[in-house]
Amino acid sequence: MSLFDIGRLCLKIAGRDAGRKCVVVDKIDDHFVLIDGNVRRKKVNVKHLEPMDKILEISDSHIIGLKNVTMNEDFFQGHFPEQPIFPGVLQIEAMAQAGGVLILNTVPDPENFLTFFAKIDNAKFKYPVVPGDTLIFKLELLSPLRRGIVHMKGQAFVDGKLTSEAELLAKIIRKTKS
Repeated sequence: MSLFDIGRLCLKIAGRDAGRKCVVVDKIDDHFVLIDGNVRRKKVNVKHLEPMDKILEISDSHIIGLKNVTMNEDFFQGHFPEQPIFPGVLQIEAMAQAGGVLILNTVPDPENFLTFFAKIDNAKFKYPVVPGDTLIFKLELLSPLRRGIVHMKGQAFVDGKLTSEAELLAKIIRKTKS
């Protein structure tokens, strides 16, 4: 999938709001470097982010991430060897991780916080995801960050078709020195 195709898909899923700027940002030294409209850079540590490859777009209220599903991933060995399917639990995990980046993008010092997911509701799996697919994750805040807690809706798409969705409740907690 070319960057042009990804951009078109990003706009198709996200809509064409004037306040949004679509950016493609890769992992750089285990961090996503987020660039806002004022070209400020913010690093978010992503050493633990395996199911997500790129952030396509981010704002204060939404994020769009990308995962290229490839056959060489370990879980395909046992997740139906004759007919490999990307596990639904990993789709939800990737949504949660994208949501974590979204939440941490709203605080001035994200390196000092951890994100914990407290609840997953209304998870639905509508269409199988197979090797060769490109998953696009879209998460939107359903409520703003209050007292460190946020409510989000996540959706995953392949070629513009909804494959899974869920509502997520997350909490950020300031890291403690040990």
